[in-house]
Amino acid sequence: HRSAIEHLSAEALRAKGGEQFARAHLEKEKVRSAQLRVEVERLRSAIRPWEAVQAARLPCILEVARFLSDVAPDIVRSSEPGRVVLPVLALEWAPDARLDVSIAWRGVTPNGFFGILSRLCVGELRSDSAEMELTVGHSGGRLFGALDAPLEAPRLAALLAFQAL
Repeated sequence: HRSAIEHLSAEALRAKGGEQFARAHLEKEKVRSAQLRVEVERLRSAIRPWEAVQAARLPCILEVARFLSDVAPDIVRSSEPGRVVLPVLALEWAPDARLDVSIAWRGVTPNGFFGILSRLCVGELRSDSAEMELTVGHSGGRLFGALDAPLEAPRLAALLAFQAL
């Protein structure tokens, strides 16, 4: 009888130890679960603006975001010059680029800002045509357009304005 009681006592102690271990493990899991809920809420808050952009049906913004995250890093890493099709909204103005938007003859000619924009709007000129090519450079992970400023600034401005329409 005594050995059975000792055996049951030992089993009870082992069970009690297992229960304590399980309770401690459960408490750790509760803490981790609470941390994960906080992280999920933080991520939901971070993604809310992108969901709003997507719901607003602004595909040009989504395309720029995809381009900047998926394609631009490869372009920036490359040291080889080449031709690349990219969304105009991904470009920044070159620091020395100036645009003349005065209502003067040079601005309304077919190659001036207003002339190019008009041609884009009526479909006479396409944004992907060779006439609209721009010289693009990069520095510090940023893409700069219209490096040949006097010739290309009206093109970049017209493309940006056309994209905004």
